[in-house]
Amino acid sequence: MVPTTVAPTTTPKTTPKPTTPGNNGKKCHKLSCTGEKCYTKADQKTKIMLCPVGQDYCWLKKTVSGSVMTWVASCSKDCREEEACTSTAVDCTQECCNATKASSCLKLDGTLNTPNSLAPHLAPVPVLSLLAAALLAWLAGSQIHAQ
Repeated sequence: MVPTTVAPTTTPKTTPKPTTPGNNGKKCHKLSCTGEKCYTKADQKTKIMLCPVGQDYCWLKKTVSGSVMTWVASCSKDCREEEACTSTAVDCTQECCNATKASSCLKLDGTLNTPNSLAPHLAPVPVLSLLAAALLAWLAGSQIHAQ
């Protein structure tokens, strides 16, 4: 019998394609700039990104390192509990809003735009309800004393 050699068979390796997380269709501005109000410039307002799944908010965040002030706008998982920018805040959130599919909710105009920035103001309906209740109590008290 004549010995035979068998060539080993190899299976070609397939490299898996990297997967990118899906997006949720919501849009936010995407920017990174340095300077006190750099984000208000027109050229910073042109880039829009689609938010990854699980990131339903847009935010504009300020960080300060030494004398350099950096602003970053992007999608966020939940920026509602972040510290809002004040005159004394160093690292803070200037804007935090619910991302939408229509367009970015960021204003990028220098105004504070966070859920907590509305907290000190009373909504008109509760104020009117309080006034109406006070008026009724006063009228009822006046009627009792008049008799």
